[in-house]
Amino acid sequence: MSATGAGSDARPTSARRIDAWVPWLLLFGGIVGYLIGGAGPGPRAFIVAALAWLAGVAALGSSSTWSTRDKVLGTFVVPGGLLGAFALVGRPVTSAACTAHGGPGMPTIEQCTGGTSLPPTAGILVLAVLLVAPVVMAVHLERVRRRTLRSLPVVPSH
Repeated sequence: MSATGAGSDARPTSARRIDAWVPWLLLFGGIVGYLIGGAGPGPRAFIVAALAWLAGVAALGSSSTWSTRDKVLGTFVVPGGLLGAFALVGRPVTSAACTAHGGPGMPTIEQCTGGTSLPPTAGILVLAVLLVAPVVMAVHLERVRRRTLRSLPVVPSH
């Protein structure tokens, strides 16, 4: 795309300091926000996690460092960054609830419900995607940012 018809794809003329934080806010913002938001998987922790990650999305979207394609990929490739992997690792793989019925002179009958939440193979695959995709995206955004910095004109200091 040409700089004249690209809109947000136009090349930046200067670097913003916040742009250095964007890949890392997208990658770790959800986890940091979750940990700051409270001890435990309550609504407050998830709200703070979403706000922290959205700060990275807002900085990404308002920057001229990245193309529209980079902005869309950075936003939608595993929203929340590593928070999904963090949450998946933190939840139990199996769960069961058992109740027993019986009385004096009667046999005890135990009834269990539940089981694995994900088959092990699917769980490993999901965890791998939730770990790899956000890291690859953050590395990509950082490479684009550094390439953009190298292409900026050098302004002599006075």
